[in-house]
Amino acid sequence: MKHDIHITGLPLSVWENLDSNIGRFEEGNFMKLVRLKSETEAAALVRRIIAGDPEAEDELVSRYSRGITIIIDRIVRNPAATEDLSQETFRALFEKLRRGDLRQPERLTGFICSVARNAAHDHVRRAK
Repeated sequence: MKHDIHITGLPLSVWENLDSNIGRFEEGNFMKLVRLKSETEAAALVRRIIAGDPEAEDELVSRYSRGITIIIDRIVRNPAATEDLSQETFRALFEKLRRGDLRQPERLTGFICSVARNAAHDHVRRAK
């Protein structure tokens, strides 16, 4: 069992086979997939990122990369664009965290989802 991820409403087998089940998840259900164990853990992770801790950045990427990929892929439906937008999302996310755009660190998961959705929707608008 993954200790760094709390799974809400989904059997562990679905989480472990996420790549094969990717089509089963809607963009809005990502918040049910990945949550930090506690609000204090989210706040601590945000503080470490703001302080410039590269291990905290790696931890955030490892926790959220799959979910961000799901969100973006469901919107853009282009594997190459999804990969690029995932990287762009993390760059934008770290910049926003350092600027202090996240006023409530306990809402980190929702903030990450918003940044990913916005990046994907911006890409779709630019492509038209």
